[in-house]
Amino acid sequence: MRILFSRGRRWLPVVMLTAAALAAGSFTAQASTGQAGAAQAGVRPAGHLVIKKIRVGDAIPIEGAITFVRVKRPSGRAVLTRRLPASDRLTLPLRPGRYRLVSWQRLCDGNCGTLDPPSHRCARSLTIRPAERLRATIRVNYAAAGCVIRLRR
Repeated sequence: MRILFSRGRRWLPVVMLTAAALAAGSFTAQASTGQAGAAQAGVRPAGHLVIKKIRVGDAIPIEGAITFVRVKRPSGRAVLTRRLPASDRLTLPLRPGRYRLVSWQRLCDGNCGTLDPPSHRCARSLTIRPAERLRATIRVNYAAAGCVIRLRR
């Protein structure tokens, strides 16, 4: 009995690796079939909106500021509203189509636990193409109380 168990134990890694390889092959086949099926059904691959905020000019908010973005459809329906992370960069997957990117700042009042009302607003219409990476740079000028969104394909 002990010999059979030892032999079984030696074969266990081989059996596990074979099972894992078969499962991986099955998942790959299903994923490629799903992608091909989606392409045949007319579903276009998502694009990406890469957002970056930069400060323009010498003015900086002494207590800090938090940047917010909203992506809306032409109908006005908000697709998402997010706060930019501390890196001031965000990549969003979006379905191909027309959108409007809106940005605003909320200056910190004492600390960033309390925020001033939205200011330094700007907006820009854009179109996401299938599988595209569209870059949007939000250029904020705290001295001019405004911002501009520039797009690059």
